[in-house]
Amino acid sequence: TGVTLTSYQKVLFWSGVLLIASGLFHIGVWLATGAGSLEGATTWRKPIEFGISGGLPAVTLLWVLSRARPNTIAGWTVALTVACFVPATALIDLQHWRGAPSHFNNATSFDAMVFTLMGVFVGIVVVGIAVLTVWVFVAPRAQAATTLAIRAAMVLLLIGQGLGGLLLANGFANTGPIADASIVGAAGQLKV
Repeated sequence: TGVTLTSYQKVLFWSGVLLIASGLFHIGVWLATGAGSLEGATTWRKPIEFGISGGLPAVTLLWVLSRARPNTIAGWTVALTVACFVPATALIDLQHWRGAPSHFNNATSFDAMVFTLMGVFVGIVVVGIAVLTVWVFVAPRAQAATTLAIRAAMVLLLIGQGLGGLLLANGFANTGPIADASIVGAAGQLKV
């Protein structure tokens, strides 16, 4: 379309494309193998969900970057940190292909290391999202209505990251089955 991307925008674009392709690939594997339900700790749901749900924001954040004043340092910070969702998702995929739960799995030292690395990568992603959120507040380059929408969306994305952190903390505190990691109190639910 004649749009020229900067190097850091290309990193975000290809990270998003790779993640979405991974999610779509795993949908194909799930359909081709007739693997059944998407419920449980070791189903195709996690490779599908994390591929697509990581890829769409990466591509969307590329659009957001184009609505902020160019800043190479901030751009590379956002691109490289958000791209860390690629190895995080690859670890989720690895665990699924091994037939092991990807989350809250401390069955072996390897499983525990994989879960820890996933957390480190996702923590790095949150840093990039926070940097971009600040950036769109201090250096917007869009019309007022678009700027307001971008700022609101970035704040909501940060809130979503915080809810993910609460879900993780609750999972560590929960001694019941893994499915109970999203239950808070008698009937509360962190995942909707």
